[in-house]
Amino acid sequence: MFGVVNPTLDVMRIKASYVHDLDSASVLCPVVEPSVDAPFESLVIKWMTIDLPLQSTSLVKSRDFVYIEATGVVHFSNGERVGYHLLHSIDFPQTKPLPSMIRGNLSVFGFFRQIEQNTIDIYASGTVVPGGKIARFLSVQVAAEALLSATNYVYCGQMKKLSWMLQHRHSSFERQDQTRSETCVVCERKVTKGIRGFIGASTCKLCYGCVCYSCKVRKRISFIAMDDQLIRRKISFCTKCVSEATKWDAKEAAKDQATGYRAYKAFSTSSQSDTRSTASLLFFD
Repeated sequence: MFGVVNPTLDVMRIKASYVHDLDSASVLCPVVEPSVDAPFESLVIKWMTIDLPLQSTSLVKSRDFVYIEATGVVHFSNGERVGYHLLHSIDFPQTKPLPSMIRGNLSVFGFFRQIEQNTIDIYASGTVVPGGKIARFLSVQVAAEALLSATNYVYCGQMKKLSWMLQHRHSSFERQDQTRSETCVVCERKVTKGIRGFIGASTCKLCYGCVCYSCKVRKRISFIAMDDQLIRRKISFCTKCVSEATKWDAKEAAKDQATGYRAYKAFSTSSQSDTRSTASLLFFD
């Protein structure tokens, strides 16, 4: 559910960079915001546009949607938990159709149930009415892609947890200047050293340990820059830290997100004098 809930514009943009479920969007009015007690519960009125095939040509006009989005977790009497995600079009006098777009309508919902430790059962259904005249094969493609984007929520949650852990680790200044180890923190093999340094080796940006080429994992992480631009950078991790992030309870990160912790803001915790050193830690090997 951490990959699903997106109550603010910044989190919407981060989510869209992983899930690819919308083109542009805006938060019109938050009705119920996540809290520490219910970090996955939200009810928000939003506006969005979605990508359409041939949209760059004059053959197809852009579609936009005004809708209410609800997320949360339901607890049943047998102890089972089911997450839900609902998007349903809604209309207000203040949200009139834009002249350059055609207003569409949608009603989409999904349920998420964990059936095993690493297995989630997803059920999704929905209706999309694009409005205006549009070829059927185009509207079917858009609806299918909207439903299939739900399969990216797990990946989105994992990347958001990595970003959250990065921000926490850097904000606590846990890194200490020390001589770089010549041993990989995963396989414990000695890293080969060449003329220009350790060949193929990197520093894990979470544990700051040396990681060899075979044990290195590079993930493309999304951040919101200081100028509010969305940026994506490949960051190196060791397999131990990636595994730790995958198993980490997302509820803790979701609670931070609910309290306004800016886990996705690049350099948001750095002072001006420390910006350069922190930037090198975040974005470069």
